[in-house]
Order: sequence, then C-alpha cells, then structure tokens
Amino acid sequence: PFGGGGGSMEDFFNMFNQQQNQQRQRRRPQAPDKVLNINIDPVESYLGVERELNYQVRTSCGGCQGTGGDREVCNTCQGHGRVRQKFGNGVFAQVVDTDCPQCQGEGFNIINPCHSCGGQKTKPSFTNVRVNIPQNVDSGDFLRLSGKGDFYPNRGVGDLILKVNMVKGKGFEKVNSDLVYHHKVTVNDFLSMKSLEVPHPSSKINIPLPEVLDTEKPLRVRGKGFKIQNVTGDLYIRL
Repeated sequence: PFGGGGGSMEDFFNMFNQQQNQQRQRRRPQAPDKVLNINIDPVESYLGVERELNYQVRTSCGGCQGTGGDREVCNTCQGHGRVRQKFGNGVFAQVVDTDCPQCQGEGFNIINPCHSCGGQKTKPSFTNVRVNIPQNVDSGDFLRLSGKGDFYPNRGVGDLILKVNMVKGKGFEKVNSDLVYHHKVTVNDFLSMKSLEVPHPSSKINIPLPEVLDTEKPLRVRGKGFKIQNVTGDLYIRL
C-alpha cells in the first residue's frame, strides 16, 4: 500500500507529516474581517440606498513601508519563520512545523523600530467608501466589501463587514415583510376626516376611511409592504 517497496509505519507517518507541513506552509493566513454597524430605516430598506461611509482603518505605515523598521534575521529559525518539533517516539513520532516563538513566524526581529509607527508596521487612518445597500435588508443582515478592512502584515487587507440594524425613521417601522406607518391626528381631524393621505416610499396613498374608526386597530392596505422573495407584505397605518 506504500508504493510496493515494502516500507514501514514510520515511513508512512513521516510522509503524512511532510504533506501536512507543506499544506500549512502553502496556506497563507487570511486577514481578519472588520465589522461595522450601519443603521438603516424602513424607507431606505424599501427603496435601497447608496451610502458613503467614513471609518477608521489600519493601513501599511508609509514611513517604513510596512516593515516596522530595521531588521535582522532571527537566530532561532534562521529566517524561515518556522521551527520543527518532534512529538512522541517510534512509529507514533510526529514532526510538526510551528511558528517560531522568537519572531512569531516573521523570520526576523526588529532592531531599530520605525519612529512613525513604533515598529507596529501599521498606522490608523480614515477612509471613505460608497456602498449600495440593496432593497429589503433587515436587522441582522450582513454585507461584505472585499478588501476594505484593516491591513495586517504578512496577511494583506481584510474585508469590511457591514452589520445592518433596522431603526424606525420618518414615521415608518418594518415588521418582517410588512410596513407600518404611525400617523398622528388631532381630535377634530379624527372626527371630521373622510379620507386619509399618508406617505409611502413609492408615492402618497389616499385611503377612504370606514364609518367607524378604532385607533386600537390599524388600517390595512394590501400589497404595499416589502416584496421579499415570493411574499409581498402589507401597509398598516396606526392612528
């Protein structure tokens, strides 16, 4: 089973460990995501909206070009960034490559830190990005912007994740696929009005009122809510 040349279990484990170590070396650690909260009101969710965001990110230091300063080769790993450790004995022995504890896998140590970033290799800065918020987003939805996050040395730039928070706005509220509008009226208006004109994200709507009005029961206009997949919600007006 090991190539027809006899072989042993120790040869098999050595081959397995070598393959695992090669895979670890090829697999470059990804930069973590950066998460920002964004508030969206029901009208923006109904129509979709373009937003310009201004937020803080960590970028590569321009003073040292992201190196952190003057460096020297790590004596522990000889610049490889990895050290080999053997665990167990005999056929159960495993050789594992791990990040060098002296240089944290960098392969070098900083001997003269950059004055601009203090050897951190990154600096905080502010950036702008325009993002199109799609229709029908709701609280708990996530939007990913590739390459708009923080810079991490030896990992690159991470993604920006926008976490949507639905908030009340312009008198509207989003409840699942339904749109709820809170309309305030005076007592005289309440007693005399025969119809009601209310705003809507698409256009104003004129609603004929029933003979008996009950402020505990909202008025309902079918099909004027959110269109989510195959479900179309309704508009409710709470007086």
